[in-house]
Amino acid sequence: MMRTKTNWEETRRGQHKRNLVSHQDPKTKTREKRKRVEDDDHAPVVLVERPAKKFKQLTTRTRYISQDTMAEKWRPLPQAVQHQIREIFRAAKRQIILGKRDDRRRAEAEVVLASVVKRLDKMLPKMAVPQKTLEMHFNLDKLIERNVALDSQLTPAMHSVELLKSQIKEQEQLLNIDRQCLKRLKDDAREEELRQRSTTRGVHPAIKLPVDFEKGDDDPESISLVLSTPFADQVLEDEISYPELQSLLGQLRNHLESMQANMAQVDGIGDALISAHASLDGLLHTHASAAQYDQLTKV
Repeated sequence: MMRTKTNWEETRRGQHKRNLVSHQDPKTKTREKRKRVEDDDHAPVVLVERPAKKFKQLTTRTRYISQDTMAEKWRPLPQAVQHQIREIFRAAKRQIILGKRDDRRRAEAEVVLASVVKRLDKMLPKMAVPQKTLEMHFNLDKLIERNVALDSQLTPAMHSVELLKSQIKEQEQLLNIDRQCLKRLKDDAREEELRQRSTTRGVHPAIKLPVDFEKGDDDPESISLVLSTPFADQVLEDEISYPELQSLLGQLRNHLESMQANMAQVDGIGDALISAHASLDGLLHTHASAAQYDQLTKV
């Protein structure tokens, strides 16, 4: 019994609240509605992605034209264009009127639209339009034909664009492969250069090639080698042929022998220099760093 009484009291209390809301002042309702709208304004905005359009759509584009341009270059509508526009007004009026199911609303719409169309008919002769405006711009059949022709041109162009995009993508992939190959070749060339430097670092100076050495033909014909006859036989022939030159040849022989004796004294100096250079190179290779060794060998 106690539970039933409690439920009855809660029911009475809820009904009382609903009555208060129903008999609330209209201004209070307006304030509460305004408050709810403000609360909705402060609510987080959720961006909803619109689905992709399946068909081509016209986009709005606004152009600002000065009054001077309109007054100087624009001309009134031709009679044929005015006739086409009136046909558009009648078609729009007919569509709106036929969309009303109630006879009373249909009659009201017909009266209102008749006054609007009449006002627009009076304004047509005074309207100025650009000089490029043609009769076909207000002819639905001709516009449809023109759109079909443009679509027939647009479709192959779009297919060509897609084909070009696929070709560009393929060429970019091939370009990336070529770049990777080029990078690998550069790395291999750098490693080969370092390997050659490390290999030639410990080579004996006697077998090192000069920096400006160019490999070529080194046969006797290329270096213009001339084989001479033995010196003694040539001297004897000269002495026999020219007896008056015997004194001069004796002096030359003495000078030659003196030169040979001097060369014999310095004969071992070249080998000693090469040996010292090799010892110094081995010492630098052992105790100096790679950068110091390269710097000293360049000097």
